[in-house]
Formats: sequence, structure tokens, C-alpha cells
Amino acid sequence: MPRLILSCLVVSLLPAISFAEQGQRPAAITTAPVSQVGTGAPDFLFGRPRLSVGLRALWMNPRADSDIYSFLTEQLTLETNDFRAKGVAVDLGFPVRSRLDALAGLEYNRMDANSEDREFIDADGSPIQQHTRLSQASITGSLELALLPRGRAIGQFAWITAPVTPYIGAGAGLLWYNLEQTGDFVDSLDPELPIFTAQLTSDGWTTSTHVFGGVDVKVTRRLLLSAEARYTWADAETSLDFVGFEPIDLSGLRVSGGIQFVF
Repeated sequence: MPRLILSCLVVSLLPAISFAEQGQRPAAITTAPVSQVGTGAPDFLFGRPRLSVGLRALWMNPRADSDIYSFLTEQLTLETNDFRAKGVAVDLGFPVRSRLDALAGLEYNRMDANSEDREFIDADGSPIQQHTRLSQASITGSLELALLPRGRAIGQFAWITAPVTPYIGAGAGLLWYNLEQTGDFVDSLDPELPIFTAQLTSDGWTTSTHVFGGVDVKVTRRLLLSAEARYTWADAETSLDFVGFEPIDLSGLRVSGGIQFVF
């Protein structure tokens, strides 16, 4: 009988003991450690961007539609393709409307090519060699129209940039060029055809106009990849050692790609 009473007491106390043990143990809540909460940067901006900065590498294919190119390619072992140039461009963008931006740009490109006289050789049988360099630098202003919204506002403060934004635009600017040739040349106006060494140059400023189209692709909330095709129209008077030629044609297609940061 005492054993039976003791057993009943133990059984009756088990729920209380279990409840007490549960009260002493910490609750097992599946939450992330504090150090892991909120460590990732949010995928949005606080407000629509007010400034964009772009840096692009470019490749320029010239139209080369003037007599100075014809003269150089006929007299020397140069081809029109030799005047293709590589360069770099920098753009600053400022929003005007929801899809319209104003752009200020700087661009520089240059080609270098070695050549020889097509018809004559030196007295010792060696080729008559030259080096040609054509550099261009321009300052431009443009208006850029996004064909799709650049992003969307979430609530009063958050701004999410669109994944892909195609755009078109047009503008104008000032363009400087410098054509330089160094090496040996044949004086074809002299019956004795003497060979002389010289550095021939022509440079100057002119106005330009352009149209363009491209696409921006979002990488992060502030970083975009950009690809663009731009056609520029420009020509300039020749000077110094190239006086007498038609204005040099500086028009051509510029294809570029790079990155853009928004702030």
C-alpha cells in the first residue's frame, strides 16, 4: 500500500517536473543570427537618381569621303580601313523629365598606321617609309530619350532601377582634329623626284552633329552596363602642310561599350 501511494505521487508530479524543465530551457526559435540580419545592401535607391557618370571604350569607323584620303591611299600603302580608330568617352547625365536626360560628353580617339610609297623606292632599294596619325577630340551636348521607364518608385522614398532601358538621342558639339605624317616623302613636282624627310601636319576645330541609340542593363542598384552606336557628321578645313585639299571628312560611326554609375 505505501508503494502504491508513492507511485501515484510520482506519476502525478511528472507533468509539473516536465513543465518546470521546459520553463528553464530557452525556446527553440528558428531565427537568423543577429549578425546575419540586414547585412545585404538593399536593391533600391533612396529617390530617383540625380546624376549618372558613364565611361565607355569606343571603336570609330570613318566615312573617309574627301580627297585627302584618296591622295594618301593612292600615294602610300594606306587603306581606308587604316583610319579606323580606338578611343574613350566620358558622359555626365542629368535628368530633365521622367524619360529625358541632358548629357555632357567628352571623347577622344586616335589611329596610327605605318606606310610606304607605292611607286618609288630609295636609291639603295629600301622602301620609303612614313607614319600617319589622326587624332580627334570632341565636346558634346545631347538629349537622351528612354524608350522604356528607367525605373519605378516604391512608396515615397525607394526607387528601383529598371533591368533594361533602351534609349535614343541626338546632339551637337565641337570637334578638334590633328593629322600628322612623319617620315620620308617623294617630291613628285620636281622632275628629279628628290626624297625629303618631313613632319606634315594639319589641325583645327569644327562643329559636329550626331544621333545615337543604345541600351543600359542593370548590374547592381548603382552600376549599369551600356552599349551604344553613334553616327557623327563633321568636316574641317585643312591647314599648314595640307592646304589646297577639300575639307577633311571627320564623319563616321562610333560603336562603344562600358559602364555607368548612377547617384
